[in-house]
Amino acid sequence: MTLETTEDEARGGKMGNISTDAEVLEAIEKTEKNRKWIARNYDKLRTQYEGRVFAVKDENVLESSDNVEHLLENVSKKGEDTALLVIESIPRKGVAYIL
Repeated sequence: MTLETTEDEARGGKMGNISTDAEVLEAIEKTEKNRKWIARNYDKLRTQYEGRVFAVKDENVLESSDNVEHLLENVSKKGEDTALLVIESIPRKGVAYIL
């Protein structure tokens, strides 16, 4: 499960300090880069973060938690703009999400 901000949300001013088209494009490119990093490193991330939710920025896991509310609270306390992070969760083996 991935929670991310869309370009429309970014243009609507929901992405913190992003205000120009160039900044929006840069944020979208960084998000895509982080999503690809997660995909490439999924097996390693699974061993470390299975059953947890985690935040990724600049191809690095910033924080992990048992639930998304605590994760968002913790990264916000660190001064991170949560709209600019990729939030991912890896379910425990035997658990499936129905979307």
